[in-house]
Amino acid sequence: MQGRPSQRPERSAGHVKLAEPKYDSVLAGVYNVHNSLYRHLFSMPDENASGRDKFERSTQRMAKILLVEDDENLSETVSDWLTYQEHDVETAHSGFEALEHLECAIFDLIILDWNLPGIEGPDICRKFRANGGATPIIMLTGMDSSSEKRACLDAGANDYLKKPFKLKDLSVKLEQYLSTQ
Repeated sequence: MQGRPSQRPERSAGHVKLAEPKYDSVLAGVYNVHNSLYRHLFSMPDENASGRDKFERSTQRMAKILLVEDDENLSETVSDWLTYQEHDVETAHSGFEALEHLECAIFDLIILDWNLPGIEGPDICRKFRANGGATPIIMLTGMDSSSEKRACLDAGANDYLKKPFKLKDLSVKLEQYLSTQ
């Protein structure tokens, strides 16, 4: 079988036992390093967080958020962060999926990527606004020129965030728009 490490038999008290793949300990180390980096990079307090951190999270208003991002790794990271912040998150990975979500549910906030398969973010934003949608939209874009920033706002987005971004910056923008509702 491809993709699986070969296992060699080991003798143990008269029985044949399959040996663990050699790289299990390496994978465990990588997993531990990944988790440590994830917590450090995204400043996610652990279970031993101070009472203040727990209080701040518990006083935030839980919001229903639509996250539209075609990069599945980024989508998962942002979704995990928002869930950690105690928000209800629905995800879409294409423009068509986003439109389906917007037709079927009401959201407190929309996080919308610019470049999406099918229909691009600005087109979704225009269509949503043309149909009377008033939900705040934060557009995610890898572009940094003033014309692209202006295009985000002209399409109907309330704000934009340039990729790559810090999750704390996203949280600040979320708080800004959710506190006004």
